[in-house]
Amino acid sequence: MTVIDASGWLEYLADGPLAAQYEKYLAKSEAVITPSIAISEVYTKVKKAKGAEVALSVVAQIEKTKVIALDEEIALMAGDLALAHSLALPQAIAYATALREESQLVTANPHLKGLDQITFLQQKPKDLPLLNYHHNK
Repeated sequence: MTVIDASGWLEYLADGPLAAQYEKYLAKSEAVITPSIAISEVYTKVKKAKGAEVALSVVAQIEKTKVIALDEEIALMAGDLALAHSLALPQAIAYATALREESQLVTANPHLKGLDQITFLQQKPKDLPLLNYHHNK
């Protein structure tokens, strides 16, 4: 199982630079876990940008995954993780969800880079073609 946070869903939905990398995980919705806080974050941003109808349609897509509600165990774990790693609460909740579910959190959030059970996605640097470069010795 793989946990996808709100930033991952938003990147995928917006067809951002990392959308294709997220699509590899999201194509198998039965193998994806979404923290319930991600629904709130995604719904808010999509509703503001595209309206309620589109936002509800997106929520329906997210609900095809395994949604994990914020319970006391995850809440307390997230609080500890937020303090230990200087994370915002939504990031800490997504990370705590991954840890409890013994899953990888797939994210492009740099605050989570290098932590256990994180699959960090980043844009590949663009090659600089040296089409007309000739080195003279």
